[in-house]
Amino acid sequence: MDGCYNYATLRENDRCTTVRSQNPYQHVRSLKTQRSGTHRIQLVGYCAVVLTVIFLLSAPLHQYLSGPQTLPRLEQILFRVGALLVALTTLQTYSDVVRHPERAIFGIHPLRGTLFMQYVGRMRLEHSALWLMMAIGIWKDVSLDWLPWIALYLVSAWIGGIGTGYGIHLGSVWAARAPSMAGILDSVRGQNPREQAAFIYAPGVVLGLVGLALIMGAGATKLVVEGQTQWMWWLFAPMALGIIGWMTAMRLAPEQLVRGSMLLTDIDAHWGMVDGEENPREVYLEWTSTEDPNRLRLLRQAWRMHRWM
Repeated sequence: MDGCYNYATLRENDRCTTVRSQNPYQHVRSLKTQRSGTHRIQLVGYCAVVLTVIFLLSAPLHQYLSGPQTLPRLEQILFRVGALLVALTTLQTYSDVVRHPERAIFGIHPLRGTLFMQYVGRMRLEHSALWLMMAIGIWKDVSLDWLPWIALYLVSAWIGGIGTGYGIHLGSVWAARAPSMAGILDSVRGQNPREQAAFIYAPGVVLGLVGLALIMGAGATKLVVEGQTQWMWWLFAPMALGIIGWMTAMRLAPEQLVRGSMLLTDIDAHWGMVDGEENPREVYLEWTSTEDPNRLRLLRQAWRMHRWM
């Protein structure tokens, strides 16, 4: 019996050690996926949407590129597809960092910022992979010599959007409270609080750099298609920014990840105080009685009586 008990105990300890050795956030996600049972149904639905979009857009795109000025048109459309891919991934990374559902447990459980960022980064790669497939799939009717370079550019834009997205949003949280950024934010914030100015202007600066990288990458793709392969390294410009953004996010995550929701709360509180200072006597549905002073007075008295009761 002692031998059996010790053997069972060892197996249980091995199982616990295995669970602790992996990412706890990823482990919880896998358990939720197993229990929900709808993951496969959702995946089939997403795949159906992607195939439908590819089927609807590939032929018109091929027809558009078959006309005159094929290569300039290729550059223009490729840049727009890459920019759309970056925009979608960047918006999703904002939700991952600032409004992720798991943030509700941060107040009662200790946060392991690096592991959480690894978890959300992997999740974003998995969820946005279908967007990448769709962006590549609409080019299926172009020349096979072009397709590898087009796919390489779009993969670079995809990784660049995800990496810079995380770096942007955690960098905005840092800039909102950094003493070195206070003077810059105060000079551009206008009537906005400093924290909101950080969320408004910091992403604009970084996304401007990503846009320049996309323009250079799209131009390099056109040159490579023409046979000037020495420009191929510029296709990796968005990806390089994405890697830098991801490394920045991983460095900022341990301290700045928790502060994101607190900054949004401070912004909402600021505007709540401003709205309250404008007219402290204002009540609900007051706009229906602004033209009749007597009706407005009765409405306010009725609301005060309701609050007292």
